[in-house]
Amino acid sequence: LNGAIDGQNGGLTLSASGNGSSDIVGTISTGAAGTVDIGTFTLNRGAWEQIGATLPSFSVDDFRLVATYSDATFIRTRGGDGSIGDPYQLFDLYGLQGMTVQDTRTNDYADYGVNYQLVSDIDASGTVNWNGGAGFYPVNLAGDLDGNGHTIDGLFINRPGDLHAGLIGSWGDRGGGSADPEPIIKDLNLTNANVTGGSRTGILFGFANGSIVPHHLSNISVSGTVTGSDAVGGIAGFMYGQGGASTATGLQADVTVTATSAYGYAGGLFGQTLEGLQISRSRTSGTITGSFAGGLAGEAYDNNTVIETSSSSATVTSAGTTPYNRAAGGLVGHGGSLTIRQSYFSGQVLGSNGAIIGGIVGDTDYDNHLFETYVSGLVKGTGYAGALIGNVGSNYVTVENSVWDIDTTGQSDAFGAEPFSPTLTRVGSRTTAEMQGTLDFGLGFSFDNTVWGTGTGLYPYFGWQYATTPTAITGTAYSDAGTTALAGADVSAISGGSLLGSATTGANGYYYILAPSGSVNASGAFAYLDGESTQAAAFKDTVSATGVTGLDIYGSSLNLLTGETALSATIAKLDTAIGSYTDTDIDFIDTSATQLTA
Repeated sequence: LNGAIDGQNGGLTLSASGNGSSDIVGTISTGAAGTVDIGTFTLNRGAWEQIGATLPSFSVDDFRLVATYSDATFIRTRGGDGSIGDPYQLFDLYGLQGMTVQDTRTNDYADYGVNYQLVSDIDASGTVNWNGGAGFYPVNLAGDLDGNGHTIDGLFINRPGDLHAGLIGSWGDRGGGSADPEPIIKDLNLTNANVTGGSRTGILFGFANGSIVPHHLSNISVSGTVTGSDAVGGIAGFMYGQGGASTATGLQADVTVTATSAYGYAGGLFGQTLEGLQISRSRTSGTITGSFAGGLAGEAYDNNTVIETSSSSATVTSAGTTPYNRAAGGLVGHGGSLTIRQSYFSGQVLGSNGAIIGGIVGDTDYDNHLFETYVSGLVKGTGYAGALIGNVGSNYVTVENSVWDIDTTGQSDAFGAEPFSPTLTRVGSRTTAEMQGTLDFGLGFSFDNTVWGTGTGLYPYFGWQYATTPTAITGTAYSDAGTTALAGADVSAISGGSLLGSATTGANGYYYILAPSGSVNASGAFAYLDGESTQAAAFKDTVSATGVTGLDIYGSSLNLLTGETALSATIAKLDTAIGSYTDTDIDFIDTSATQLTA
C-alpha cells in the first residue's frame, strides 16, 4: 500500500494468505505515502509490517485484529526485530495491540517470545470505541515488555465473560525450554485503566504461567478500576510463582478491584498467587472487594510465597454470602505456606455476613509465618476479627516480633478465631503514642533499623520508600463537636494546592497521612472529609519539622488553627494551602471571602 486510504465513516478489511500454507501468512507493507485514516480497520489474516524511524500516519476509530497465533500479526514500530537484544520499539496504540506471542511471518517456534519496548507514552483512551465496545483485545505474550518508564493511559477493556483479561491476557514461557531467558515486564505505568473480564482479570495481565522458567515483574505502577468474576487483581489476576523463583518487586497499585463470584478472590496486586511468588517493596491503596480479599493478594498459597517490605493502605472488604468462604486480610485474604515479614497495613479491613477478617491475613491454612509486622488500620467485622490474623487454621502458624495499635485497630486480640495452637514470640498491642517515634515497642524486640525508619510522631516507615525522614499530617475526625469519633472515614490533605495523600480514620477517629519531606508548604495544611455524607474540614498554619499535628475535623464545620493575629492573614494562608485544587467536598469553603461566616 503506497497511497493514502481515507474514509472516516468507512472501513478497511485486509487478508493476506501468503504462499498458501495453512501456517505462514503474507506480508502487508506500506510506502511513505501509505497513510491510513478510516473508521474501522480489520486485519483478518496476514502480517502488517511497518518498521522505521519515520512511518506514515495511522488513525483508526475502531481497530480490529483477529489475534489468533496463525492468522494475524500487526507490527508497527520505530525499530527493532523483536529479539531480546533488539526489541520492537512501540510508540502508538496500534503497535501495542499488535504485541504477540509468535510472529506469523515465519510461524517458527524459534520466534516464540517476541520482545517489546515502549519508546513513548501511549494514549489508549481510544480503545473505548474498539471492537464494538469491547475495547482492547488482550494480547498474549511470551517475551519481555520494557516500559522504559513510559505510561499507557486510559486502557479500556469490556469483556465480562472472557477468561484472562488485561493488557496482556496470558503471559507464558518462551517455548524453548528450561534454558530460555526468564521473561520480565518492567518500568511500566498504566493509568486510568478500566478493565472488565471474567475469571483471571488484571490491569497488566490476566494470567501468568511460569511453568518452565520464572517470570519477573519490576517497577510497575497501575491505577484504575478492574472487575471480574474470580482471581481479580490490580496488577494481575493469577500468577504462578514457579517454585518460589518468580519475583515481583517495586509494584504500586491505586485501584478499585472487585471480584463478583461467590468464591471470588480479589487483591490490590494479585487476585491469586500460587507456587511461591516472591513479592517485595510493593504497596497498594484504593478499594478491594471480594469473597476473599487482600490488600496485596486475595490468596497467596502453596510452596512458600514470601511477601516482604510491602504495605497496603487500601479499604479491603469481604462481602461474600457463601458460608465458610468469606475472609479479608489487610495484606492477604487467604494464606497457605505463606511468609510475611517486615510489612504493615494502615488502611481498613471490613467484613460483613460473618466474614473472617485480620489486619495482616484473614484466613490461614498450613504454615503461615509473620515476622516484624504491624497494623495501624481499622479492623472491623461481624464475624471473627483479629488485629493480625482472623482465623488460625493450623498448628504451624507462627507470629514473631509483631505489634498492633490497639487504639486505631479497635482490636484487643491478635487472633479472631484460634481453633489451633499458634506460636507467638514477642507479640502485643500498643497505643498510638507508644507505636510512634520508636522501633522498640517495649515487647523485647526492635524493628530492624536497616529496613525501617521513624521520627517524632511517625509510625515505622520503609527506608526504601523515603530517602529522608517523611512528614505526617495527623488529627482526629468527629461526627459532631468533638464527642463522637468518626471511624472508617476517608480524609484527604492538601498543601500548596497539591494533594499530599489520603487516609482512613481508625476506630478512634485518628487519621495519619504520610508524605515526603518538604511537601508541606509553609502556609500550612488543609484536611477534609473526602466522599463522606458530611462536609467538614480543618486548616492549620503551624508546620513543624515532622509535619502538622492536631488537625482535628469536626462535623459540618471548618476548624481553623492559626498562629496569626488577623483573620485576613489566616484566610490568605488557607487560600495558599488550597490553591487551585478542586473537589466538590470543599465547595462549602470560599477562600475569596474577606470574612468567614457560619
